[in-house]
Amino acid sequence: MPYPMLMRQIKRRKEREQEQREREHAMGIFKKKPDKKSSASTRAPMGWWVDNSCKGLQASVGKFKAGVQCLSKADLHKITSKKKR
Repeated sequence: MPYPMLMRQIKRRKEREQEQREREHAMGIFKKKPDKKSSASTRAPMGWWVDNSCKGLQASVGKFKAGVQCLSKADLHKITSKKKR
């Protein structure tokens, strides 16, 4: 969805929610606001930023298998060089 359309959609949704709250307030309906501290997620981060440095290299090159901690200079060159296959 294009950004300007998305922003208009979000703005319209907020306006509708505000109108709904005003109508409920006028009728005497009051809702308790959610506590933001208790609704915060306590899960561990599961994204790309998780530290995987202890797992070693993930390439299988020559006699080395995935997960090794050290490679020879030639094997590093095989991994890092750009080859057209």
